[in-house]
Amino acid sequence: MTPADSPTGKVAIVTGAASGIGLGIAQRLARDGTKVAIFDLNADGAGEETAKLCSDDAEAVGVEVDVSKPEQVQRGVEDVRARFGPVTILMNNAGVGAFPGRPEDIATACAFPVSDEASYITGQVIGVNGGRNT
Repeated sequence: MTPADSPTGKVAIVTGAASGIGLGIAQRLARDGTKVAIFDLNADGAGEETAKLCSDDAEAVGVEVDVSKPEQVQRGVEDVRARFGPVTILMNNAGVGAFPGRPEDIATACAFPVSDEASYITGQVIGVNGGRNT
């Protein structure tokens, strides 16, 4: 990674980051010099992981947030902005509930980008919401 590619000096919010994939993302961003906010329902887990990141000289904060509650998200973003400045990276990793949907529908959406019909489409992100249409 060249200095021009480095996210150093940036501010990231990573949702669902007290464990699993979200934690891995937060750790990598912090290692690269990004100030990281760990948003998670699990306040204890967010706090523990923040302490670990900070012990490695990273700048991090744990914020208890239920991403299904807009007022909590807004409060969390305001807290991060007050501490680190404007948020420049948002990693939406947290899972929000289980919505009714058929696996076949999701499988079709996931199969398209790797099909012959999509040979020109690369690097796309498909938001899958389990069939919820709101």
